[in-house]
Amino acid sequence: LAEILALAGRILRRWFAYVSQRLTSQWYALRNSAPRPQGKRLVEGLSDRLSALEKAIPSDDDGPRWMTVEDAFRYLGGDPKDSDSVVTAVNGSFSLPLRRFKLLKTKSEFEAFGLEADFTRRDANKPWLRWVDLP
Repeated sequence: LAEILALAGRILRRWFAYVSQRLTSQWYALRNSAPRPQGKRLVEGLSDRLSALEKAIPSDDDGPRWMTVEDAFRYLGGDPKDSDSVVTAVNGSFSLPLRRFKLLKTKSEFEAFGLEADFTRRDANKPWLRWVDLP
């Protein structure tokens, strides 16, 4: 039994040594594979990233802000926490509670409530509804 335990201990030590060696070699390979910008390139790269971030920040000049479905429901006068709360279409022809408002699928259905829908933003898990300035 002592010999088996000694053999198992040797196997475990070898296995841990092998794993640590592989992890260390992968770490060094990863660190050495990515070129590091130096000097002017570093400043240019940081400047490019900063301008991209500045462009990504929405400003008030971009038009109405994007909203989630619950925010749009609240904007239209509904209360998402109240199950009896409804919102009415722009022309007043019909009203929907939140559970049915969430099921709207086409742009024309949202336009009936005075909202613009951007389904690419929805697919990217971003707020995707905003109000339309009606003439």
